[in-house]
Amino acid sequence: MRKVIFQMMVSLDGYFEGPNKEIDWHVVDAEFNEYAVDLLNSADALLFGRVTYELMASYWPSPSATTDDPIIADKMNNLPKVVFSRTLDKVDWKNSRLVKENIAEEVSKLKQQPGKDLAVFGSSNLALTLVQHGLIDEYRIIVNPVVLGNGHPLFKGLKERLNLRLLKTKTFQSGNVMLFYQPNHASAPAERELVIERIFEAPRELVWKTWTEPERVKRWWGPKGFTAPVCKVDLRVGGVYLYCMRSPEGKDYWSTGVYREIVPFERIVSTDSFADEKGDVVRATYYGLSPEFPLEMLLTVTFEEHQGKTKLTLRHLGIPPGLELDSTQAGWSQSFDKLAEMLKS
Repeated sequence: MRKVIFQMMVSLDGYFEGPNKEIDWHVVDAEFNEYAVDLLNSADALLFGRVTYELMASYWPSPSATTDDPIIADKMNNLPKVVFSRTLDKVDWKNSRLVKENIAEEVSKLKQQPGKDLAVFGSSNLALTLVQHGLIDEYRIIVNPVVLGNGHPLFKGLKERLNLRLLKTKTFQSGNVMLFYQPNHASAPAERELVIERIFEAPRELVWKTWTEPERVKRWWGPKGFTAPVCKVDLRVGGVYLYCMRSPEGKDYWSTGVYREIVPFERIVSTDSFADEKGDVVRATYYGLSPEFPLEMLLTVTFEEHQGKTKLTLRHLGIPPGLELDSTQAGWSQSFDKLAEMLKS
């Protein structure tokens, strides 16, 4: 699955621009441009909000940009660009297209397409939306050697704590320091993570097969009374699954995800999202469920030998607390009851 990489320059006191939108304090030199070329080579699409798009579109196609920074200008002008704005009527910069609504759904679809990574430069309002939906996979925050004293803080409007894990740092001769972070899902609030442990009276290899082979999954997937008419599995890192469970009343509920980690017979980590029958990610409200569900959740399943049996531990991260968490737990528990009965037969 493609990663969304968010990059932003900030001052030492945490502002991404001055009180009057000044960015003249950004330290950009030859060393930084070398890094920028590497980043652009790792991406095959750029994502912008309106303000950053207008700033970039006014500079990179200009003669001064193509003369002073020909390599970066070539990348910026020729890479596909997606501009998210409700107020723009059109975008004229080469290889740009405009998206006016459903930002999170559009980015989620882009992530599931094949290709290189997606880069977000600046675009603080867009980034805030992506953060709130858990769609940013890597943060690259470049701390400049300046204290502004006033300005616009990064992620203003974020209402929940965001836990991050430091991957590495990069120090530039200019005094810039780049901090590479990724979301630390393990530090998320406990009430948003559902954990279920179950002992199945079957060897681990068999339980693994019932979890990963489509025809076996169809026999137990879904709560009591539900059936699973469709189950598609591409069991590889970057592969996609698509499940459909059908209620006793005949209503179909589709889900999809991308496999992030697979350790045969031991561990599977995947994203988990509501979907339509085409496999496109949709909001939970598509099925009349709570809008508090994020577009993308995380599902981790481990399989352990346990005295000739199998201990299965499921961690479902991102479930809203309250009734949604309770109903999701009940649904998994009833599915596991069906799985246990299947393994006995």
